[in-house]
Amino acid sequence: MIIPIWDDVRSFNWLISDLEFMSSDPVPLNYDHDYFILSPEEFNVLAHADVQIIWGVISGVPATQLIEIDENNMPYSEGNDLVWKDLSCICATR
Repeated sequence: MIIPIWDDVRSFNWLISDLEFMSSDPVPLNYDHDYFILSPEEFNVLAHADVQIIWGVISGVPATQLIEIDENNMPYSEGNDLVWKDLSCICATR
């Protein structure tokens, strides 16, 4: 599904939060953490694994930009109407 955009995907780090998943392959995710920051290489492992992501927020951040985490204000999906909005204009101005 992401093959057409794979070159773009490789230029991002990935913030993944509010996640529910199942996997029969080893992946760089586990339920011990509330969020994950994946490098392009780790995201590659996830993308090629036998994994089903049931729910979650997956945010691509340019690899040149530092990901700063506010654990009290994590991206979440359930009950969050903003997940259906394009907020790229907000991120680009920060």
